Amino acid sequence: MGRTPLVTSGGVLFFVDTQPLPVLLLLHNNTGYNMDVQRGEYWDLAPGDSLEGFDIVQMKHDGEWSYMKIAAGVFTVYSRLNRVIETGVIRTTATATLVGEWMPAQSVRAQRDKTVGHFYAFDMVGEGLLKTRLANLDVLIGALGCDWIKCVRSYDVSQWESLWEAHVLTGEREGLVFKTSNGCPAQGIGRMKREITVDLVCMGFLYNKKGTFRSIRSGMYIDGELTEVCKVPVYSQGEKAAFAENPDAYIGNVFEVIGNEVFPSGAVRHARYPRWRDDKRAEECIHHG
Repeated sequence: MGRTPLVTSGGVLFFVDTQPLPVLLLLHNNTGYNMDVQRGEYWDLAPGDSLEGFDIVQMKHDGEWSYMKIAAGVFTVYSRLNRVIETGVIRTTATATLVGEWMPAQSVRAQRDKTVGHFYAFDMVGEGLLKTRLANLDVLIGALGCDWIKCVRSYDVSQWESLWEAHVLTGEREGLVFKTSNGCPAQGIGRMKREITVDLVCMGFLYNKKGTFRSIRSGMYIDGELTEVCKVPVYSQGEKAAFAENPDAYIGNVFEVIGNEVFPSGAVRHARYPRWRDDKRAEECIHHG
């Protein structure tokens, strides 16, 4: 089948047939398993940290990292582990893969707009520099004409403080994401949130002398070895009982903690446990020191 490319000033945008783009090959990331789309490595930042090397900033929504494949008039949203989150019909002949955050139909915004959900695209699969892909992404989403697929706006990095004060500290956005416009898809990305979220591996549980649950022994991979870094308290009596009844069902799994700072050792200051993560593998919990 022949393919007719639509071209922008930034290069080839997409092809108007149902063949997949040649760049949609299985990419191998550093977690030891294959994903259709490679997720860049995120580095947690705090206000006052150096932003050297970054030249653009985007606002982060509180959605699930995902990617959307569009082909033959059908869209499919996949999770980080290639699980299908949502699929449906879309009126386009384009073939492309968008990378972004998925806000499910249960979210307040999706219910208000009566949509299947919202997809906030901040990148797209393709070769070349980020600034070229972002220009192409903007044109593509404009051509799609779907209110629930939105392009995340990029700002000059010099504007980060005003964005932080106006949109993050007010609770409107979860945080800021810093990128290099001349970078490749897998290049490091800076992430600044009101509170830092860290993913840890459950290595077991601690109990006091009376056998009462105290905390989760948690770890991260340091230099390739799973290492205990801190103990995380849990306050829900129901979860404490579940952990005590069947600890093996949780050991080795990943859970998320919220804190104010990550120490060089990997310990999290004022760590609070909110949820388990079934979309992430233990090998992805890496501490870089």
